[in-house]
Amino acid sequence: MNLTFTPDEDPFESLYASLLSRYKQSDAKLARQGKADTLIQAVKVLKQPGEHWLIFIDQFEELFTITAVEKRNRFIDGLTQLIKAQDNTVRVILTMRADFLDKFSAHPNLSKLAQRQIHLMADMQRDELWLAIKQPAARSGVVFESGLIEEILRDVQGQAGYLPLLQYTLDLLWESERQSGSLHQNRTLYARTYRELGESGSTPKAGGSDL
Repeated sequence: MNLTFTPDEDPFESLYASLLSRYKQSDAKLARQGKADTLIQAVKVLKQPGEHWLIFIDQFEELFTITAVEKRNRFIDGLTQLIKAQDNTVRVILTMRADFLDKFSAHPNLSKLAQRQIHLMADMQRDELWLAIKQPAARSGVVFESGLIEEILRDVQGQAGYLPLLQYTLDLLWESERQSGSLHQNRTLYARTYRELGESGSTPKAGGSDL
């Protein structure tokens, strides 16, 4: 089973929301206890014999930017306990911006575990970013107005943390076009909508926000 989530303001609440895709509220609610042993307990109580879990925590840096300190520490303590348990039926994968790696220094137990398995990924090349923008929309039969992908790339490339920023921008663009009815009419994402979002301060056009 795959559990995928971002920490957001409350990583335990994010875990709970991810568990709801598989379990009833009455079962998943133990994630909301928010204790240092919550992750271990979730695995013990919910994982069936012989079942394999993959826990994928994306944008792990959110723990250090928007999660309260006490909640962050409890979650990291629980994550460390889970990894140290060395259960080969449970795998944990974290993704985090490289410029946040120094944050691990305040959590030496997790840092020691992470150092054994850390993999650094280079920035995506322009053609890779192009495909990362175009292909998800194409799978839904949606196209970008001519020149829009290039415009988005010009706005996000070179900014720290541009991948989360790019994801946020595309999600916002998609939702705006969906609400306007454009996606139902001609399956197109328009440059004018993207520029309007920039003017409202919602996208990187508004001044290079470093999310």
